[in-house]
Amino acid sequence: NNILSELQLRWMATDKDYFVAHIYGRKEYDKVGTKGDGTMMQNSLSQQLNYNSLARSRSYVLTGTLFHKHSFTPSSSFETTFAYNRNHNNDNSHREEYYPDWSYQNLYRYSNNRSSYNLTFDYSLTWNKVNSLNIGSEGYFINDRIHEVSSNYPPFLHKEWNEYLYAG
Repeated sequence: NNILSELQLRWMATDKDYFVAHIYGRKEYDKVGTKGDGTMMQNSLSQQLNYNSLARSRSYVLTGTLFHKHSFTPSSSFETTFAYNRNHNNDNSHREEYYPDWSYQNLYRYSNNRSSYNLTFDYSLTWNKVNSLNIGSEGYFINDRIHEVSSNYPPFLHKEWNEYLYAG
């Protein structure tokens, strides 16, 4: 059960201003079940085994980007880009193994999230058809959360902010 959607809009507001908006979304759901019978060999001993397994995964990705370019002259322009991304995933799995004298059961559940933001500014100038200059900045923020729901551990949290300036 998967869904994919995408939309891009472009607009030339004036002969010097160009805009683009892009949106993308994807949702997935997977379910896998397995069963089996067999023999486990260990140190020349054999044991019959039976197992059942069921795994489910639900995920989505959402992204959006806004872009603007302003042309001051044919040889100089200023561009701005803002991007957003959101990912989410839930994984659930259950496995049971049965042996003549013991059994094993494993259940795990994960819930993971990531959000990121990016903002870029770029000024570009060309002169004499062979020389160029680019000046700009880029900044981004990332927010991660990974939670093993089936355990008693607290979620793993990660936040990161980066910013840099460039000229060349």
